[in-house]
Amino acid sequence: MNAKKIVALLVVMPVGVFSTTDPCATGWKLKATLTNLKCTSATKSATACKTCCDDKTKCGSNTVACAAGKYQDPTKAGVTGVNDAAGKTACCSNMATCADVTCAAGMKAKTSAAATKCTAGITSCSQTTCCEKDTAKCGGNTITCAAGKYQDPAKAGTVGVNDAAGKTACCTDMATCSHANFKCAAGMKLKTSAAATKCTSDSASCAQSTCCEKDTAKCGGNTVACAAGKYQDPAKAGVAGVNDAAGKTACCSNVATCADATCAAGMKKKTSAASTKCTSDKASCSQSTCCEDDGMATCAAFAPPKATSGAQKMVMNLFLAAVGVALWK
Repeated sequence: MNAKKIVALLVVMPVGVFSTTDPCATGWKLKATLTNLKCTSATKSATACKTCCDDKTKCGSNTVACAAGKYQDPTKAGVTGVNDAAGKTACCSNMATCADVTCAAGMKAKTSAAATKCTAGITSCSQTTCCEKDTAKCGGNTITCAAGKYQDPAKAGTVGVNDAAGKTACCTDMATCSHANFKCAAGMKLKTSAAATKCTSDSASCAQSTCCEKDTAKCGGNTVACAAGKYQDPAKAGVAGVNDAAGKTACCSNVATCADATCAAGMKKKTSAASTKCTSDKASCSQSTCCEDDGMATCAAFAPPKATSGAQKMVMNLFLAAVGVALWK
């Protein structure tokens, strides 16, 4: 048979006989999602590409139809089990009920708690489904506190309603900017009005913009023109320094290079990393500037091709057959 006829036979082979070969070992299968997964080598093999595969004998690799009142438990993903009677025992757990939930302070379990199933384990139980306001507690009521006070969430579990006693039990003095637990950020200092300035509730509600102003004796209170290859370092904001020669030493740090960067999984540092400067510290080093693909095989390359419709296959096969006949002649 001459070469021309061999080519003709190859051309008319039906569409769909070729398929992507997955790298998984016997008893394993490709993961449902392969995006951003890579092998440990540029050459695919069952060993190098194990990250692309799931053990199909395990619960986590199968969809198990659990019995009523049970759910497929993610904590059992590594347990041996498939979608059969034994697997339903091995892979499934009882759904939690609202009786397993600890309601937040100021709330109490609904009377239906024991009979109300959550969707999976206890973390799937919601406060709104399982709990209701405890109207005997501060947290179960809206309290009209006196001026300068606020309804304190920390007292939500305390007995109290919206009356004189409740206002005492459930309310707390608003913090001021001078509260011991409030601190201005580095490079800032308390305003002179701090002791008289009330926050909206506790010290955590005190705002830097309300309570603090720039400390012009510190690096953070000034704009310092750093030398080439250096940047004004926020970590030194609390250090004494202004925009002068001494301040440029005190307030500035060397700009990081890509050698300081951490490349994401599947990436490696460029050969120019040591000589490529970032804009400030190592957190400013971008992946696109400092890193490149590590050249390892990608799991996505092993994904099965999208199915071709019957009509598409027929048209393609007829076309190839016509080309094959022409070549045969």
